[in-house]
Amino acid sequence: RIIQNIGVFNGFFFIDGVYYGIDLTEADKYPLETGDAILNSRIVYTPHCYGIGIIEHDEFGESGFPENLDEIYKKRYGFLTKKGYPVLIGEWGGRYIANSTGETWNLWFAKWLRTNCLTKSIYWSLDPKSWYTPGLLANDYKTPFKHRLAQ
Repeated sequence: RIIQNIGVFNGFFFIDGVYYGIDLTEADKYPLETGDAILNSRIVYTPHCYGIGIIEHDEFGESGFPENLDEIYKKRYGFLTKKGYPVLIGEWGGRYIANSTGETWNLWFAKWLRTNCLTKSIYWSLDPKSWYTPGLLANDYKTPFKHRLAQ
C-alpha cells in the first residue's frame, strides 16, 4: 500500500538486512516486489558488515579465520549480485590496529569485496574519533591513513 501511495518517486529503495544490517539471507526467498518494473529497478540492497571490536561474532574466533568468513558472507548477502540485484555495502569497517585481528579482517574483507564483485561500498567512517571504527583520516582531520585507503 505504501508504494501505491508514493506517486512519483525518483529515488532508490535501500534495503538493509536484519541483525545490524548484516543478514539478507531471506531476500532470496522474499525479494522486495513493488509491482512496478521501474520502481523495482530502484531497489538496492545495502548490507552492513562490521569487523572485530564492533559486533563480536562467533566466526571471528573460529579456526581458519578469516577465510572461514567467505561462505558466511556469501550466504548472508554475497549471493545477491549473482542473482542480478544491485548491492552497495552500506557500511563496513572495524578496529584497525596494526598487526591485529582487526587489521587482518579489514584487509581480508576489502579483498573479499573485490573478489566477489561487490566494489560499491561505504567505509565507516571518515571520522578519526568514531568510537568503534576509527576512520580514514588522522586526528587532524586532514591527513589520510594511506594504508587504510589502499585496501
